[in-house]
Amino acid sequence: MITRDGKTYPSTLKNFPDELIEKIISHFPLKECTRAALLSKRFINSWKLNRNLCFVVNKQRFPRDAYASLVDRVLDQHWGPKVERLVLTFDPTGQENRVKGWIQTAVAKGVEELRLDFRGGHQP
Repeated sequence: MITRDGKTYPSTLKNFPDELIEKIISHFPLKECTRAALLSKRFINSWKLNRNLCFVVNKQRFPRDAYASLVDRVLDQHWGPKVERLVLTFDPTGQENRVKGWIQTAVAKGVEELRLDFRGGHQP
């Protein structure tokens, strides 16, 4: 514990309430959540609570199937009760049913912002 100005604060992340960790994590980009997991065991599953799920990748370095598998994995393992924002940027050709499932999952979790960009995505 740390005492400052007569108040006592937790000195490690493990003492922070889950609600506070979730609130902090909800403001991180998904990529930063995975990096935070490397810094502290407390953040090891933090990406699973992230409310802002943005899947924007370099199409030349990330094949369409790998992109779809990543989105599947993240949504299947998402623990959070809510998704505030879901951003998908890729060519969904041949993945239409997956995209429909992703949107249904986001809607079930009360998505507030849904951004779909299917222009200029991956080429077959």
